[in-house]
Amino acid sequence: MPRIARAARKRTATFVEERDHTKFYRFPMPDKAHARNALARVEQGKTNITPAERASVVRRACRILYGAGKEYRGCLKRHSS
Repeated sequence: MPRIARAARKRTATFVEERDHTKFYRFPMPDKAHARNALARVEQGKTNITPAERASVVRRACRILYGAGKEYRGCLKRHSS
C-alpha cells in the first residue's frame, strides 16, 4: 500500500480529530487498498473512535469497495455492530 501525500490524506480523510491544537486526518481512503485496511483496523477494535465515527468509516469503506448495490448492503450488515 503506497504512502499518501499530505494533501491527499486531508482530501480523503473520513473524519478529522483535533488534539492539542493539531489536526489528525483519520482513515483516509483514496483507493480500495486503503478502504480494506480501514475496515480491518475498525474490526480489530484497537482504534479509539466513537460508534458514530466507526459507522461512518464502515459506510465509506463499503461504498468504495462495493459501490451502491446488493454487495454494499451485505458489507454493511457484516460490519455493523
